Amino acid sequence: MKQLLLTSTVILMILSCSKRTMNSSHPTLPNADFDNTRWRLIRLPGAITITNLEDAFVRFDAEKKQVSGKSGCNSFTGQFKLDENKFSTTPIAVTRMMCPHEIMVVENALLKALQEADEYIISGNHLKLLKGSAVLAEFEALYLQ
Repeated sequence: MKQLLLTSTVILMILSCSKRTMNSSHPTLPNADFDNTRWRLIRLPGAITITNLEDAFVRFDAEKKQVSGKSGCNSFTGQFKLDENKFSTTPIAVTRMMCPHEIMVVENALLKALQEADEYIISGNHLKLLKGSAVLAEFEALYLQ
């Protein structure tokens, strides 16, 4: 009987703790900075798979008005303009190493997104590049430690 009572008490304590955790409100994370944040590519429109592309990222330097990064295989650089959340880039210079086809598909889509985007939205640690209301690419902030 004591063992059953002890087991029931432990189960109730565990359920009680997990209920509090599920119902507690977590403060919203502040938005990551557009500038000088390493934005890792996590999503492209359509059926483009971006697995195994942890090197695909973009970084914006507002002081130099420079965008740079790696598109999975090649490095790129160019200039960008900001006006509040409006966004545009100049033609982007890219190294031209040959890579497997699936990586080149991602690379081409990422570079196209950078060239076509006209707006950006940051929500927490996510950056979306948009053309009108269409999401062209989505990134996650990587914080250096």
